[in-house]
Amino acid sequence: MTKAVALPKNPRFGARSMVVASMVAAAVLLLPSCAQRAEPAELDSILDSAVTDPTSTPPVPSIDAVLVQRGMWSFKNGDGYSYNMSISLSDVLAFDDIRGASHPLNSNLVVGQQCGDGPTYSNAAVVLGSMTAVATTPQFDTPIDMHVNIGMRTRQQSSAAAAMGARLEFAQSFGKNDGSCKQNDQYARWPSFGVNFKNPVPTGTSVTAAFLVIIKDYFDVPGGDREFGQSVPVFATSGQLSSDSKAARAAMYYTKDEATATLVS
Repeated sequence: MTKAVALPKNPRFGARSMVVASMVAAAVLLLPSCAQRAEPAELDSILDSAVTDPTSTPPVPSIDAVLVQRGMWSFKNGDGYSYNMSISLSDVLAFDDIRGASHPLNSNLVVGQQCGDGPTYSNAAVVLGSMTAVATTPQFDTPIDMHVNIGMRTRQQSSAAAAMGARLEFAQSFGKNDGSCKQNDQYARWPSFGVNFKNPVPTGTSVTAAFLVIIKDYFDVPGGDREFGQSVPVFATSGQLSSDSKAARAAMYYTKDEATATLVS
């Protein structure tokens, strides 16, 4: 006949459930005869494996969306380094429908976390994006500093550029609890945002960075303001630092003027 086993008294157990206690008792009975009773540390291990931490944060859901490549640009600087860059965008999504969900390519990039918290964004739209660069420099690793410009580009102050820029925000994240929310100024100066990879990239290797574009007041009109979205140009830019001593402190931007993409297709 099996005898009942008394659990060791340990104040760390607190008000553990009887179910967990039964599991521990069963574990103690299965121990070899030379060790009739488990040490507290062993019991803690058994309990930790059986009890779910109620304070643990549930995983952030990922947005179910397809990103389609909308353009490709080739860059080469004066030192001979080169890469091809592409931009991919999703269709327009309602901000409130995906609030609290993450970009499918970056779980740290969450709608409403870096940009757009609060009721002001209840009629906003979100476009998911990614920028990808493939190093093409023969026999050398390539330094990559890629950027995206979204919005009207001008060297002078423009009311049209300012109005467009006021409705756009750009979110990025490069780690947990880290991120940025940017907006074009009244000059719509480019690039809007980007990423500079610290280590040169081997030839044929690709690097990708995710981003979100928030369009304010998009759903203030029935069906959404597609006319506005289709008027917003998307450019790729590149900021490469020359190794030439005469230009060592001058970033050289190689920008393709052809805007082969718009924010909304």
